[in-house]
Amino acid sequence: MTQQVEQTIRVPQAGRNTLGGVIRSEWIKLMSLRSMRITLLLTFLAGVGISTLGAIVMVQYSSDITSLENGATYLLQAMQPPIMFLGLLFGVIGVFAISSEYSSGMILSTLAATPRRGRVFSAKLFVVTLISLIAAVLTLGVGQLIAIMLAPEAIKGIGNEQYLTAWAGSVLFLVAMTLFAFGVAGILRSTAGGIAVVAGLTFVAPIALSFASMAGKAWIDWIMNHLQLMLGNVLSMGNVEVPVDMGGTGVTWGEAAISIVVWALIALIPACLLFLKRDAK
Repeated sequence: MTQQVEQTIRVPQAGRNTLGGVIRSEWIKLMSLRSMRITLLLTFLAGVGISTLGAIVMVQYSSDITSLENGATYLLQAMQPPIMFLGLLFGVIGVFAISSEYSSGMILSTLAATPRRGRVFSAKLFVVTLISLIAAVLTLGVGQLIAIMLAPEAIKGIGNEQYLTAWAGSVLFLVAMTLFAFGVAGILRSTAGGIAVVAGLTFVAPIALSFASMAGKAWIDWIMNHLQLMLGNVLSMGNVEVPVDMGGTGVTWGEAAISIVVWALIALIPACLLFLKRDAK
């Protein structure tokens, strides 16, 4: 009799907890956050607005943008102004992507539903990478579209190699900043702490190292030239035959691309290890 009762009230087995299902759940959770939606909207509006202002200024003061080179220069100078500011906003997106669950305590429910932590971290990483990639392409793309509408003849510059690499470098910089911030927030498990670290490395560290560089130490100059802000400047200027001398960095586009990826890995690797090992509280 007891066995029959147990069989009657047995709960049906749930479906398999697949990586695709975890990715869908992470996407829903992340996009349901009001702070994330507001940040994405502000990022888009700020990027497009600053790019449009830059294009307007270029149209008023440029005498000729009809050639391939001049068209590419016009589009580049319309795209570059918001890049550094967008780097910070994309960093905020990366922080929100993981710290929000710790601040609300939802991380306990997430790990209870999906005990395999590696799968959870991989899903979170995939979703935040996808969101940052889409946001970067849309923000830069709409800004460039408006710039072309203001000066249709500049469309000739799209095929320029420097322009194409500048576009790719700008997207890479923004995505890498998001992943770096995601890793930092995963280590600290704090929204305020994550944003403070990202803002400090992006804006405060270059100022501090610029004063320290007065000592004439080569290693200080090397560190300053490989900070994210400097790397973003180089990447947004495109790949040229000689190193881009943006403030005396002398860092090539390829070196900047590798360095910005290394920055992201520096934060992501320990964040992943800590997520797998330490207590969720």
